[in-house]
Order: sequence, then C-alpha cells, then structure tokens
Amino acid sequence: MKDVCSKIKQIINSFEKQMIIVAIDGRCAVGKTTFADLLKKETGCSVIHMDHFFLRKKQRTKQRMQEVGGNVESRKEAFSYQVFKLKK
Repeated sequence: MKDVCSKIKQIINSFEKQMIIVAIDGRCAVGKTTFADLLKKETGCSVIHMDHFFLRKKQRTKQRMQEVGGNVESRKEAFSYQVFKLKK
C-alpha cells in the first residue's frame, strides 16, 4: 500500500500548482479508508468520504435509484465540505 501511495505522491508532485483529484474505488472492507488516510498523511491532501453523500431514505426514489450515480447526493455548483462529529 505504501508503494502505491509513494507513486501517487510522485505524480501529484509533478503537477505544480494544479488541482489533482484521486478517486479510490473498491468493494467493502478492502482498505479504501485506510489507503485514503495514508495518502492524506503522506501528501497533506484533503479527503472527502462518499459515505457522507449517500441519500437519506426519503430521497431514494425508484427513478433516482435507476440513474447512474443516483444513490448519492450530487451538485453541479461549487460547494464547501466539513465533517461534523457529534459527541454523545
């Protein structure tokens, strides 16, 4: 995993002052979050977890669920993102 992270870091560093988007995809429990955390630690990049964008139950209409990518909230305009951790 560190080898892949190092290669991605080299690629990112080769693009001076340009925004780079790295998407990490995979099945459940294969280490996507672990890899994203390692990449964040190595590069200082921001990580946006898609778990925060899955639809609430009332948004999951039959029509929407049949669309490609319809299971997540998406917006065409710019947005800001911040994770809120609630304490019990």
